[in-house]
Amino acid sequence: MSWLTENPQWIVLAGLVISAVFYLMARFGYKKILFKRLTIAALSITLTVVVFEQLYVTDREQLERNIYSMVDGARSNDTKKVIRHISDSRPDVIHRVSDEMSHLKFDECKVVNIENIRIENVRNRQATIDFTLFVNIDAREKYMCRAKGTRRVRFHFEKEEDARWRLVDGSNLPLQGLTAPVTRFVPTSGSRTDDNKPRGFEFNPPSFQLEIGF
Repeated sequence: MSWLTENPQWIVLAGLVISAVFYLMARFGYKKILFKRLTIAALSITLTVVVFEQLYVTDREQLERNIYSMVDGARSNDTKKVIRHISDSRPDVIHRVSDEMSHLKFDECKVVNIENIRIENVRNRQATIDFTLFVNIDAREKYMCRAKGTRRVRFHFEKEEDARWRLVDGSNLPLQGLTAPVTRFVPTSGSRTDDNKPRGFEFNPPSFQLEIGF
């Protein structure tokens, strides 16, 4: 049913084409009244499909929306917007994410692509999402570094009693290709910058990989 509930573009396009054909037949052909009625019927069915697709949110669509909402929260450094998608049954994850975000400043965070969504369990109440992020992070306060580049992430969701999907765990996946460039800061004599971040000289270790979050 994903062809109807998630990707109805071809159905809508076919409906518009059929409606156009019926309209031309009604205007220039024979049995004009019949083809006028068929035109109205085809347009009505097409509109119904569009409205149904907009109103009916599938599990996959809800999971995708959760990912984009969490990423948007990270980009705007809004901790509450991120943790509202985490299950109350996992206070450890809420604490971990809240603590991590308190030490980070996201200059950029966006979804590059969602690689896979797997809905598991007989009742379809568990799901795993693999996706790739692009991030530009100021992590000097905790990790004494800045990081910019892609990272692959795996999130685990569970569908709760209110039929909402919420995050229960996550992990970093191995990067494919080049790793994200990381600039390390080595502190000097406890001084700080104007923005209250640790001061230090910079160097770029070629093999250093920053693991933030899960």
